[in-house]
Amino acid sequence: MTLRPFFSFFGSKWRLAPEYPRPQYRTIVESFSGSAGYSLHYPYLRVILVDADPQIAGLWRYLIRATPAEIMSLPDLEPGQDADDLNLPQEARGLIGRWVNKGSATPCQSPSQWMRNSAHTVTDLLDGGERTLYETQFWGHRIRQRIAIQLPQIRHWQVIEGDYRESPDIKATFFVDPPYQVAGRHYRIADLDYRQLGAWCRSRQGQRIVAENEGATWLDFVPFRRVQGTCGAHRTGISKEVIWTTSDVEEVAWWTDDQ
Repeated sequence: MTLRPFFSFFGSKWRLAPEYPRPQYRTIVESFSGSAGYSLHYPYLRVILVDADPQIAGLWRYLIRATPAEIMSLPDLEPGQDADDLNLPQEARGLIGRWVNKGSATPCQSPSQWMRNSAHTVTDLLDGGERTLYETQFWGHRIRQRIAIQLPQIRHWQVIEGDYRESPDIKATFFVDPPYQVAGRHYRIADLDYRQLGAWCRSRQGQRIVAENEGATWLDFVPFRRVQGTCGAHRTGISKEVIWTTSDVEEVAWWTDDQ
């Protein structure tokens, strides 16, 4: 069973996750959890999410304990209304904010221009009927419904608010997707000692999968995949993803200086 994202986040690995090695242990630890793109493909395992950003940790705690009825009762944003205008807990406002400007590292309080335009200009054929991308990709009834249906699958997940060093020292599958050494400027919390992080990754027990981008030097990374990069509504060219892992992985011989 694969779950779809509960919220949008800059640098999410949800689409790329099936390309990474499958977990070899019954526990997954995501030490820079973000939107948990890797764990969403294996929700039935024990999942431990670790994040230093209190907004992200709080949002996951909210989702794990929320009821479907609570999510379905969350309102739409009216024209000209901001998420901060809503009389809701901070975590609920944050959830809505991350759906009104997809792919952002921080929640947006009002709908992006692309979201507003999509409601009027683009349609998508879904479930035998015509639906606007506004309904299927941004905050609204269908997103609330998707989240509500998926909630029972994450009741057993755990959240630790703290940096990666707060991750439990256990034998598990560690999926480590930190702010990129070269291209990590979009994250709210991105001040890392990468040499220290590299030593920590090497010292973990069990399976380790570390995601990075071209130019990273803090582990012996190898080329992994080329993916279309995005930031919000905008394509930002090809992202050259690299990997360091204790698992067998197919090295891709696509990397050349002229690409």
